[in-house]
This record gives sequence, C-alpha cells and structure tokens, in this order.
Amino acid sequence: MPDSTSTAAGSLLSDQTIDTGDYPEAYGTSPKRFRVWFDHIYDWFGATLDRVFPRYLVSAAIGVAVFLLGLLVAFVASIISLLLTHPGGLTLDLVGQPVAIYLKEPTPYIFSLDMAYALHVMRWLSQTYHERTNRLRACFTIGDREYRNLVVARAKYAIDPRRMRLALIFMLVIAVYFVLYTFGPPPLRNVLDVFYPHAVPLTWRGTYGIATLCVVLLFACMIVLVTFTALHLTNTLRYLARDLQDLAKAHPEQVQPLPSLIEDRFDGVLDLSLTGVLQFAGGIVLLEWVYHARLDLVGVVFVAATITQGLLLFIAPRRAANTIVAIARNRLFLQLISKEGAERHPISTRGELLNLATISWDDLSDRSEAMRGEIATRGATISLLGILGLLASWALSVVLPVFNALNLDRLAIETIGQWIQRLLPFQ
Repeated sequence: MPDSTSTAAGSLLSDQTIDTGDYPEAYGTSPKRFRVWFDHIYDWFGATLDRVFPRYLVSAAIGVAVFLLGLLVAFVASIISLLLTHPGGLTLDLVGQPVAIYLKEPTPYIFSLDMAYALHVMRWLSQTYHERTNRLRACFTIGDREYRNLVVARAKYAIDPRRMRLALIFMLVIAVYFVLYTFGPPPLRNVLDVFYPHAVPLTWRGTYGIATLCVVLLFACMIVLVTFTALHLTNTLRYLARDLQDLAKAHPEQVQPLPSLIEDRFDGVLDLSLTGVLQFAGGIVLLEWVYHARLDLVGVVFVAATITQGLLLFIAPRRAANTIVAIARNRLFLQLISKEGAERHPISTRGELLNLATISWDDLSDRSEAMRGEIATRGATISLLGILGLLASWALSVVLPVFNALNLDRLAIETIGQWIQRLLPFQ
C-alpha cells in the first residue's frame, strides 16, 4: 500500500491498493515497541496473542505468585511485630497466628484471582489494540507518516511512565491513611472509619498491627497500579477514536468515500471496545468482592465512577465510527452525481454537479446501483448478546454490594482456607 499522498485523494477507484487483510506495523504501532509494564512479564515467557495456553498459564502463575507474596509478607511482618511486642517469647504458635488468619480470609484468594484476571485481560487488550487500530489506516487518504504520528502519540500515552505519577501519589495517600488507621488514637480511627467501613475484612482490624498493615498496603498498592493502568489503556482507545473523529470533521476530503470499508475496519475496534467494557466490568465485580463492598457513600461513588468510565469507552468509538461513515457516504454521493464522477476523478470543493433530469435513465441507474451497493451495508453494529452482557455486568456491579451483606462469599473461601491450614504446621 503506497503512501496515499501520492494518489488522487478521494477517488473511488484510484491507483491506491486496499488490502482488507493488511495492517502492517509501518502504518501504525506495534505491540513489540509499545509495551506496558505487564507486557514484559508475558513476553518473558513468550505468551503472545496467538499463544493462548501460555497466556492463561502465565496469568494463573501471576495469581499464585500474588497469593504467596501476600503470605510471605504476612509471615515476615508477624515475626517483626512479635519481636517488637514479645522480645523474649517468640513461639511458632504466635508466628503462625497471622498466617492462619491470612489463610482463613477470603480476601487473599479473591484478590489473587482478580490480579490474574486483570493482567490477562489487559495483556489481550494491549496486544489486540495495535492490530485493530492499524487496520483503520485504509479509511483515510492522509500520508502514512501523518497517520503513524497520530496513532503513535496515543500509544505513547499508554506506556508513558510519567502517567503513573498520580498512581504513586494515590499509593502514598493510601499508605498514610492505613498507618493512621492502624496506629492512630481511637478518636482518629473513629473518624477514618466513616470513610472505609468495609475496605478491609473485619477480622483483620486491630490484630497484629504491623502484619495487617503490610498485607493491606501490598494489596492496596497493587490495586491502585492495576486500576490506573486499566484507565490508561481504556483512555488510549477513547482518545484515538476522538482524534480520528476530529480529523474526519476538520478534513472530510481525507476520508475514503468507501462506507463499507470504513464500517468493516471499525467493526474490529468496536468489538475491542465492547470486550474491554465487559472485561472492565468483570474486574470491578471481583474488586467489589475483595473489599466486601456495600452501597455506602464510598461504594456508590465507586460504582458510579466505573459505570461512567465504561460508558465513555463504549460510546466514544461508536460516535467516531458513525461520524466517519456519514462523511464517507456524503462524499460518495457527491462524487457519483458529479460530472467528474463519470471519469472517476475526485470531486473538488467547486465540483460541478449533474442535473439529474438531463442524464439518461441508464446512466442514472448505473450510478444509483454503484452508490446503493456501497452504502447499503450491514453497518458497524454490535450484537444483542453483547448489549445484554454489558447491562448484566453493570447490574451485577450494583447488586453484588447488596449481596455481600449476607457474607455468602466468605463462607466458601473460609472453608478452602481451613483445608489449606491443615496442611501447614501452624495450628
């Protein structure tokens, strides 16, 4: 596909070759060049997009590693805590108590599952994003370099480490909060308790302060890191869709007058958007399960924010697709009823339109068939099942905090923890 600046911009049948299966790296971005922090983990084991089983295996290994890391932190922190509080009475039973609490709690199990799920989802989105967006190159007649600069700017946004500064600041705020909550005086704890009545399982409160604090901070920092990374990934797709929409509005002559081609290329992006929203909602449900969330003030704000983010990710690519397709149809219509259209030359801003009453019926029929065959396409749509799944996920994110009050999640996982505890020497 040559640089399209060398072709007649806007020509319906020009010298430009469009291969609907072609999306080379030279036209856009590459998953090898633009890697987020978690991509390095998967690439280390060769778990690429086309190697499904290794990707699931690495994701499962990440979940196990997170669980064991939390267990190690609980064990080491309990020893430090006991050395400070019982300098001469360190026993195996005392050391094992925080570990036993860790194994009985449902939070480590759900959190480990959530981390494995979230990283697997983000890996799939990160790799698929480049393939789908590179295919949009054929929708525009701008030069390869100009299009590449546009998409590269957005890809850099997702991997820019400076974007994580806000996440680091948020981690610091959380650390200060938990330190004050763990070691602060009772009046201060009562005030802080208003803002987080359910963020940490109740059985951890006031027990083995240092061990509790370390495990909670570990999990909280991981959640912040993954949450901000997910926001960057979803915003990358949103902002790219907005940029392409702005390009089409500002320079409609640079949109290919091929509505069916544009719909076909955007179908992949819309599917990516819908999949991202569904998986985003699934991660939110697991996160609510981790924190035993309820519809208090913090819970309502959290659910509202996540649903809003999901709506933005769902709507933005569809608005861009509809706008660009409408421009392409308009350009196609003008081209086919212009005098220049018969010679298949691009119609300029001053192109002379045909008087349809003066041309022959055969000529008008030929032009109408060509236009109808191009415009009457299936459209860039999404399935009804996808919409139902989206609504079900959002409904579950609202209903789950209510069901958490029944403690049904804790019963099953506490049983698993008790079985694991029997395999360890701590009784």
